[in-house]
Order: sequence, then structure tokens, then C-alpha cells
Amino acid sequence: MNKYSSKAVKTAATIGMSLAMVLSNAAPLFAADPVNTVCKTEDTNVAKDLLNAIKADIKAANLKLSTISVDKEITWTNTAVLLGSTAPNEKKATLEALLGITPENGEGTVVEYMTTLANCEETTDAIYLAGDKDDDDRLTILEKVAAIESAIEYLEDQFADDADLDGADLTEREYNTVKPYYDDLTAYYADYKNNMSEADKAGNKEIYDELFSRMETAVEDYEDSYIGDFVDSYVDALKGAEVIEDVTVAMLVDKDAEFARTNLSDLEDFIKDLKADKVDELKDEVKYSKVADEEDVAKYVDRLEEMVEEIKEVNAMLKTSNTVIKDYKKIATKVGELATEAAKYDEDDTDAYDKKFNALRSADIEKLKTYVEEVVENFYTVETVKRTNGNYSLRLKDADYARYLENETDVVSAALKTLLTTNIEKDSDESVYDALVGQTTDIDTLLKAVTTDIEGITLGTTLTDKQAAKIVAAKKAYDKLMDTDGEFYSALTSKEKKAVEANETLITTLYYKLILNGTVTQSGWVDKGNGDWDYIAEDGSRPSKWVASGANWYYVKNGTMLRNSWIASDAQGTRWYYVDDNGVMVSNTTVNGYTFNSYGVWVK
Repeated sequence: MNKYSSKAVKTAATIGMSLAMVLSNAAPLFAADPVNTVCKTEDTNVAKDLLNAIKADIKAANLKLSTISVDKEITWTNTAVLLGSTAPNEKKATLEALLGITPENGEGTVVEYMTTLANCEETTDAIYLAGDKDDDDRLTILEKVAAIESAIEYLEDQFADDADLDGADLTEREYNTVKPYYDDLTAYYADYKNNMSEADKAGNKEIYDELFSRMETAVEDYEDSYIGDFVDSYVDALKGAEVIEDVTVAMLVDKDAEFARTNLSDLEDFIKDLKADKVDELKDEVKYSKVADEEDVAKYVDRLEEMVEEIKEVNAMLKTSNTVIKDYKKIATKVGELATEAAKYDEDDTDAYDKKFNALRSADIEKLKTYVEEVVENFYTVETVKRTNGNYSLRLKDADYARYLENETDVVSAALKTLLTTNIEKDSDESVYDALVGQTTDIDTLLKAVTTDIEGITLGTTLTDKQAAKIVAAKKAYDKLMDTDGEFYSALTSKEKKAVEANETLITTLYYKLILNGTVTQSGWVDKGNGDWDYIAEDGSRPSKWVASGANWYYVKNGTMLRNSWIASDAQGTRWYYVDDNGVMVSNTTVNGYTFNSYGVWVK
């Protein structure tokens, strides 16, 4: 008779799966010389797959691990896939028969794989160590059935019916932590499992239970003590994982590597696989759920998820249906023509340049400005470099979202780049674009001043103060528009020239009449002393607006220049600017910890 009594098997049921499987002649989990990691083996991976497949099939049969009879025949659809050619006929078999099958290319039966898996659980490793690993005896059929039932009971206790196996791997460090308890346990339990009196067995069992409890506590303490090691190992593996070919997580998060927006689906799939423990580089690490809340892990995962949202924002921004994109395309030809003239600018003959510059009317400039501020500035800013000779050079510098573009021209055409990075006057950092959007007087405003604004005024009109201001503004506009050597004349269409000339007599006559009457007053900047200035518009009003003077920008509120002040772009505070003690808008610098880009916009 086999020296292991049925009571021993019964006892196995009370202490878990491992001893039951040892009695079923399972292969030893620990070799004579322990390896670095106890349970990170190909066998345990196969065993986990088998267990989850068995659970899925039992659930599909509307049964549970805890209630299925070992002689119950069901269809093993999922398990048969893993068994391969050794799967039962028509995939049908009893649980007992299934556990006795050796998978195709396997090195043991299903029950032996289950044993290996059970021995990977912290609370059962010591039980296996306590066994006699050299014993070759076989169990009787009844004892084997009892062992199988014990295994099922253990599995039901350890894993919910709908859950996947999630046991922590036992590392060498953990093994060493509880090894002293293992040694004590082995010595005492060796006595218990031999032919001793029932009284002695009971006494030793009490000792065993105490030692087992100590061992269990030590293992439970391990994870708290060494979770940092798990995290460090996981983070190292995560950093080296490839999101796409030759692009790792570390490259994306730590080095802001380029990542074309066309790879969005790859990034989303990687994050999904990461959380499902399906990333190859992480297959030997702890499950994601165990370290998901650790700061070092969350840092990388959160940033990858942020990248997903950023790419989606970029895609929305660059959709051809975007109104800003559509509006810019309407003026692209004019931008290209101006860029051509800017590239070959000749200060001795500026007619061609002036014509194309002023061909961009106020509505066009607004479209251009909106495109640059709402699209381009998300990808590039303009960096200014002052040379030793005092001249300036301008160049594009990557902003946050540039990494998501396949080509710079996806956002900045060669023509627009020319406008943004070409300074006509080399000793100034003002680009052609800056000059466009910074015009205090544009051709449309001048045309309006000499036509629409003075409608209803005749040579016989007794001018009110408001009408007088309009005539003053019209005269100044007329002089600028009709100066054949000026910048605006060449940009006028023949129809526009005729409209201006039609009002020449009215404007000049009434203007000179105002001079004779002493009505015309000082306009422009008025020095109030102590660094304070007022600004009077050409119509005599005191405006609230940005005013360009030379290469600098100033902001006046009700005609008074602001100093050391913040200025919002609109009522919602979409963008913020700052003027220093001289009233000059700051750019490309940091003031009191606040950083401003080349356009003067506060960025951080």
C-alpha cells in the first residue's frame, strides 16, 4: 500500500494545492541549485495559459471550478487549442482525463503544469520544499482524485471565476527572505509525513501550522519591502519597450523624440497592450496592475496618454475643413508673391516689394495673423540671433507640437517661412511678417479715410469737430496714397486711384481752410516728462490700442502709454503680453519668472 495515507491527502486539501500536486508525482519546482528567479519560466507561462483556458471552458459550460465533478465530461474548446494534437477526440473529456493529457510539445501533463503554477504562489512554495523530492511512489486512483479535488478547491479559493491568474512571481530575494522558515518547516514536516502515531502527527501538525503561518507572513511582507525592486525593473523594461520600430518609450518621454502623427493608432495600441500585459518587453515583469499607481511608472504612462491627446489636437488643428486653414489658403498666392519679392529685396528699388506688401489688405493680414497665432505657433516660434556685426538673423525653432509633423511644410510653407524669417533691414529683428501685422496704417484704412469716411461732406459744409477730424485724416491718407515714390501708390488699382483723385479737390480745399482757421492740432506722441507719454491719433482722438514705433511696440490706453503692465489680447484673456518700464512690449525673454516668445506672448 502506498505509504501516503488518504488522511495525508485529506490534509493536503486543507493546506492547499501544492502538497496535493506533489503527492501526484509533480516535477520538482526547485532544482538542487536555486536559480535567480524561482517562477519566471516557460513552464509557468504555459501553465497560466492552460489554467485560464480551462477556466474559460468550465465557465462556457455554465459550471464552476468549485462544483464541477472530476468525471463530468464537457467540451474543452479553448484548452484544446493549447493541447494541439493531443487534444481529446471532438474536444470532449472528463476533467480527470484532461488533467492527465500531455500537451503537444509539452514536457508534462496538464496536472503537472498546474502543480508548477501552484508552487509559484507565495504561500505554497514552502509546502513543496517540505516534500520529499526524491520519492517516486504513485498515488492510487482514489488518492489522485482527492488530490485533483483539492486542486480545484484551491483554485476556486485563489481566483474568482471571471478573473485571470494574477499571482506574483517569486524572486530569489523573496525566496531568501523566507528561506529560514522553509528550513524549519522542512525538518518538522519530514517527521509528520512519515509513519508516526496519530498523536505525534497531530503535534507536529501544530508545529507545522505555526511555522507555515510565520512563513506566510514573511512572504506577505516581502512585497511591501521590495516593491521598489519590482518597480525599478518594470520601469527599466518599460523605457526600453518600442512603441514603433526603433522608437522606445524613453525616447518619446525623456527625449521628446519625433513621432509623426500618422503613428497615432500605434501609440494607442501600445498603451492598450501595456495595460493588458501584452507588451513583449514587459512579459517577464510584474503585471501592470501591481505598479500602475507607482509614480515612476505613471510618469511614463501618463505622458504617453498626453501624447495621444496632443496628436488628436494636432489632427483637428490641421484638418482641411478647419476655417483657419481654409482662410489661409485663400491668401497663399499673395503670401507667395510677397515672399518672392522679399527674397530679392533691393533697397534702391522697392516698388515691386511695396506693391506685393500692400497687396495684402487688412482682411488678408487678419487671416495670416490668425493662422500664425492659432496654428503655426503651436509648432514653431521665431528665434532671433544678433551677430557680432550688429545684424540680426531669424530662424524657426521647434515648439511643443513640431515633433508630430512629418514635414515642416505641413504647417509652414517655404513662402510663409520667408515672411517669418526675413528681416528687410538687417540691423533690425523685425521680419516681413512683423511689418505686415504691425502696420499702424494699411492701405484699406487709408482708402476708407479718403472715401467712405468723408461721404456727405461738401465744399459748402460747415464742419463740425468730428467732420474736421475726418478731413485731417483724409488729407494725411491722400498724401500717403498718392505719393508716387511712396509704398502705397503702386499697390492701388486703377479703380482705387480714380476714387481717391475724385475727392482730391474736396480734401485739399477743406484741409487748407482748417489750417487758416487754426483748427488742425498736434498729433502723434506727446512727451509728458519722467518717461510718460501720451498718444494722439490722426483724428485727434485718444485711442486704446497697440502702437508701433521703430522696431518696438507700445500699448496706449485712452491715449496714455502703459508701463510695467500686463495686456490681454481680448476680454477672455486668450493671450497675454507685457510692457516694461519704457513701455516696450517684451519678447524672447523672461521677466520675473515669466517667459515670452518671439511674438511677445506669455508662454510659461
